[in-house]
Amino acid sequence: MKKFLKFMFIILLVLAVLIAGVFGISALVNRSAADRILTVEEAAGLLDVDCILVLGCGVYEDGSPTPMLRDRLELAEKVYESSNVPKFLMSGDHGKINYNEVRTMRLYILDKGEALSEDIFMDHAGFSTYESIYRARDVFGVKKMIIITQTYHLGRALYIAKRLGVEAYGVGCEDTYAGNDYRSLREIFARDKDFLKCIFKPKPTYLGDAIDIKGDGNVTDDENVSNPNGAVVGISIHMTGSEQGFNKYYRVFEEDGKYIFVYKDEYSDSVGEQHFELDERSYRKIVTYDYAKVIEDFDESMLEGDDITYYDTTIVYENGKEETTQASMFCITYMLEKLMR
Repeated sequence: MKKFLKFMFIILLVLAVLIAGVFGISALVNRSAADRILTVEEAAGLLDVDCILVLGCGVYEDGSPTPMLRDRLELAEKVYESSNVPKFLMSGDHGKINYNEVRTMRLYILDKGEALSEDIFMDHAGFSTYESIYRARDVFGVKKMIIITQTYHLGRALYIAKRLGVEAYGVGCEDTYAGNDYRSLREIFARDKDFLKCIFKPKPTYLGDAIDIKGDGNVTDDENVSNPNGAVVGISIHMTGSEQGFNKYYRVFEEDGKYIFVYKDEYSDSVGEQHFELDERSYRKIVTYDYAKVIEDFDESMLEGDDITYYDTTIVYENGKEETTQASMFCITYMLEKLMR
């Protein structure tokens, strides 16, 4: 009986030590990052940040983001708008042909109309938090970044970054979704696992050639949507159906180092024309926008069922090629207002 009690005491003692270790390491990892978790306003004051790293966390079969991922992207957009950080790094799972987190993330930010295509990088092999940060350092050359994820996850991400020698700060969104108790428990064990990884520092599943985060993000787009005809330099809309037809023209061009936007109304008996000077960022957004795709998506999905009049719309590219489609005036106005915000 005494031997049995002694044996049980040892077992319980070992279990107690293990449990204390599990929770103690988790607390250590979480506390280590407390001073590097910032608000959006605080993050805006950081200088010389290479990128905003958005960690992927699931997309639906139709390619739309899960609520958790959508909230991360919305928060990342706020940080981008309020700061001088020049690049996004979308890191997630693209391990299967029919599952692509990073494409969903890239398109979501592009649709916001604030970031240029070249300023959004995609890390297709960010299969875990550890691998995303390791690859940010070794593949993309990131030295200083802002990490976007849910707050409960930030402590681990920032701990990993610190142990891998990357200066990182985090801005988090709250976990308000079903199953948050399970995720909080799971995160305890995930912190322990990555604590051990940061001791041994195993290489990620894939590394590959270096990609400069200060360069062109389009090189990471495996389905590059840039138009082979070059930049868009003009849009013309031919409007008929009333007593007198008329045309609207939008055109952009560079002249003597200035970027000019021309808007012209041409009626049967008069012509009205206005010129605006653009900054370089607005100009580049306008000429690289995928108008034909947006017209198709906008008018088919957002205006379905409405009583909308469609007009012949011609998109003019810098190589002289013209592409004609049909679009509502509402769609064209929406796009131009969004681009010139």
